[in-house]
Amino acid sequence: FPVLSIKGKVWHLQRDGERKLITLPNLPDVPTPVLEVVIVKANPHISKVYYPNGFTEGSDEKPACFSNDGIKPDASVQQPQCGQCATCPRNAWGSKITDHGAKMKACSDQKRLAVISADDHSSDPEVYQFTVTPAALRQFDEYGKQLAAKGFPAECVVTEIFFDPKEAFPKAQFKFGGFIEQGQLETVDKLVDAQIVKDIIGEKTQTE
Repeated sequence: FPVLSIKGKVWHLQRDGERKLITLPNLPDVPTPVLEVVIVKANPHISKVYYPNGFTEGSDEKPACFSNDGIKPDASVQQPQCGQCATCPRNAWGSKITDHGAKMKACSDQKRLAVISADDHSSDPEVYQFTVTPAALRQFDEYGKQLAAKGFPAECVVTEIFFDPKEAFPKAQFKFGGFIEQGQLETVDKLVDAQIVKDIIGEKTQTE
């Protein structure tokens, strides 16, 4: 499935091993500053991803170990670091020290989303994977609480994703961008339980 990825403070679309810059509609050489998407479904759990040498931005390298439910390594992992995420030394705070001396976890926390373009009003829109990185998790959680407080399901609204201008590194931010149309809402309702959506967020490994 296609993946919306970040390299620098620029959005890319990865598909079949190729990476394409996402640009403004009428300016093919200018990167778009904001993604407008509809969040079809989010993995209710925090996912775990471990790269022994750290993750290289824009890389296609597969992680040495990962978990879609944050409880135990995925069944496809050939060399799990531990039987349970809660007791894994890679998941312990301070298991990694940054170049600036800051403590963090060697195994990163992430949130996997299945999204469609807010501009795609077709009956069969392409579904993309978007991963909320550790630095953006808190703001994404706050955004979800804001929507819930107003009674707005995430799948019923346009979500604008942009980069925090105060940060030197690409830290995604999330903002309410209005409501989707009825026709698009009906399409999203049909997608919620689709296999592609389950594959994207990792739900299949939780129910198998």
